[in-house]
Amino acid sequence: FVTSMDQPLGNTIGNWIEVREAVEVLEGKGPQDLIRCTTLLCGQMLVQGGKAKDLAEGVSMCNEALNNGSALAKWKEMVAAQGGDASWVSDSQSMLEKHKPGFTTEVKADRDGVIQSFNAGELGMAGVVSGAGRMAVTDSVDFSSGIIMHKKIGDSVKQGETIMTVMSGVSQEKLDQAADRAWAAVTMAEPGTEVPAPVLVRQVIDKDGRSAWSDEMAGPTW
Repeated sequence: FVTSMDQPLGNTIGNWIEVREAVEVLEGKGPQDLIRCTTLLCGQMLVQGGKAKDLAEGVSMCNEALNNGSALAKWKEMVAAQGGDASWVSDSQSMLEKHKPGFTTEVKADRDGVIQSFNAGELGMAGVVSGAGRMAVTDSVDFSSGIIMHKKIGDSVKQGETIMTVMSGVSQEKLDQAADRAWAAVTMAEPGTEVPAPVLVRQVIDKDGRSAWSDEMAGPTW
């Protein structure tokens, strides 16, 4: 599948916060775009693995696994098999404290408007600057650093309203640099402008090449 890269998938950019968001999906919660992309990809895996007759059935099976708790249970089983401890899922507050960043700021709208677009590449680099990624192989990664998205493309915002929360476990300087870069990645339209949300899937790629995507292909549960 060729999916949209117009904005971050889900609401987080980083390490720990993306793990937490992924677990929320396994709990049957989380952002809808992330849930839909996950069930789509996993549904296709079930088709290719011979467990589902078509994509619609595969997606339905994935949604059922999220809703009945079996997806989360299987993930915990996989974590335990690798020597990990997934008990924090039941006490996520302790993990939030453990990965609490030392420096935090909010990127706020400087006027009323509508989120028209993001420069997704620049948002990614803002995450890197915050400490969540590497510019060089020798750089260290800070697991508490990253960005939380409070607004997405098509959302209306008021002056002073928070668009993003930027976090750094490295330094105030890195936080300020990341926040400036994140704000520069935002393009706003005038208030009342109709800005459609990006489509999630654009094309399908298979052995015969590329073809158009239709949401009906994923079935009614998608």
